[in-house]
Parts: sequence; C-alpha cells; structure tokens
Amino acid sequence: CHGLDHMDLSGRKGRVSSAKCGTCHPQQVKEFAASKHRVAMDTLEKNARYLALPKEIRLKNCVSCHKIGEYDEWDGSRGRCDSCHRRHAFSSADAARPRACGRCHSGAEQPQYESYLFSKHTVLEGTMARAARKPSCDTCHMADRNHNVSLGIAHDLDGQPLPPDDFKQRREQMAAQCMRCHSKWFVDADFKASDAILRRSREALDKAQKAIAQAEADGLLGEHLKNAKPNPVTGKLLELGPNMLTSPTDPRILQEFFRLKQVHYPGTWKAAYHNGPDYLRTRGWEPLNQSCQAILDELKRLREQKR
Repeated sequence: CHGLDHMDLSGRKGRVSSAKCGTCHPQQVKEFAASKHRVAMDTLEKNARYLALPKEIRLKNCVSCHKIGEYDEWDGSRGRCDSCHRRHAFSSADAARPRACGRCHSGAEQPQYESYLFSKHTVLEGTMARAARKPSCDTCHMADRNHNVSLGIAHDLDGQPLPPDDFKQRREQMAAQCMRCHSKWFVDADFKASDAILRRSREALDKAQKAIAQAEADGLLGEHLKNAKPNPVTGKLLELGPNMLTSPTDPRILQEFFRLKQVHYPGTWKAAYHNGPDYLRTRGWEPLNQSCQAILDELKRLREQKR
C-alpha cells in the first residue's frame, strides 16, 4: 500500500491515496468518483459560512468531514478511503456500522443519524441475529456495497427535487432497495407521506422568506443593511439562500429565519425520509412552524414600530 520509495512516502507523510487503493479496488474507486462524496471539499470553497469561520474551526469542524473528497496533490486523485474505513484494518464491517456514517451525517442541520436512531430500522439493527438482514445506512444507500452513495437520492441539499428524469431514476433506485424488505404499496405510501411533509415544510420556509423580503421592501431592515458587509460568495447585502450568514448582532427576524432555514426545515424533511417519528415532530415540524409564526409576528411588530 505505501510503496517502496521512502522519499515519496516521507513527502506524503505516510498517506495512501485513493488511487493506490484503486489498484486492488478499481470498481469501488470508480463508484466513489460518481458520488457527492468526491466533491465534498469543492462545496466548502463555495460556501460563505465556511469562508467566514476562523481557520481553526474550519479545520476541526468542516474539513474533518468534507476531507472525504480531498485532492491528493501527489497523484491527482480524489477521496479519502480512511474517512469510512479504519486505517490498516480497512474493515468493511466497521465502515458499514451506522456510527461510521453518523460521525458526519448528524447534528442539527443534517440529522440523518439521529432520525435513524429513533426509527424502526435501528431497533431491528440492534436486535436481529442475521447480519444480512439488519437494516443500516449502507442497506439503503450502498446497494450491494456500491460506493456511489448518491444513488437513490432524489433531492438536492436544499430539499429541491432533481430534474424530472433524474428524479424518476433516483426514486426508482431507492424504491428498489426498500422493496427488498417491504411491499410496493408500503413503499409508495411512505414516499407519498414523506413527499407531502417536504412540500408542507417548503411552504413554511417560502412563507417565512417572503416575510423577510417584505421587511426589506418596506425599509424595515435599512439600519442593518446600511452596516452589512457583502456576502463573500454572492456579494449581496441580504442573502437568504444557501450562503446565508448570521451573527448575534443581526435583527431578530433574520436570526429566526436562519434557524428555520438551516435547522428546522432540513430537520423536518430529513427526519421524514429517515422515519424518525420523534425527531420529525418535536425537533422538526413543531419548531419549524413556531419559527415561521415568530417571523410573521416580528414583521408585524416592526411595521407597527415604524408608524
């Protein structure tokens, strides 16, 4: 794995690239190259929240997970196989454990792991004797050990559906996985319910965003915008998209919208698709609607204050 060139090995600090892994595992490396994991580092360089953080926090927080798509300057390859597989052991069983995925796919903004922990799937994973039947993350997202974890993912990171042809193909891929254990009618009903939850969550987000836009149009954010710095990615003074930033000095209405957009909204729809009932309601749907109402109430208060 490390080769015989000790000068080269020293320069690399002992690291083994994905290209080297590919000499024995070419299919897995090819599949990985087609996945979102491959471009994980690229997304950081275009992310305003990443760019606004101190260097040390970028390294200890963002890069610690996104380095799975790291570029190797020695051979030009992409990917860190040891992000999922322990070095030297490289056990596929270790990498298949839900906790291996949960290290990165967890937290307020991407609660896939927490939702899974409260689902029926994790009950079975912890009690079933036959390992082949235990439903874990890779059961659904890595069919037959396919390292393209993007297979079956029919929405983007913001919950928007992919273009129709791509959506249909991805949905069929995921449904095929579900139907290894469930009937077609069960799978169709579950997708229908989850899709409806996503739509309703999006409606709450859109309603809140329109309220912010109205506050700007009415001149209610004038003092804040006068002192605001341009967004490092979009250049806007008021950015409400994926590159939105927030600070303790922001108006209450913007801080509340940030929580709604970055925490409650993704928490709701991701919990729905991962079948985490408690997370869906108590840390998703209810806080989402409470935040939406708080934004509408704050808009009303600001208007009355301006009179």
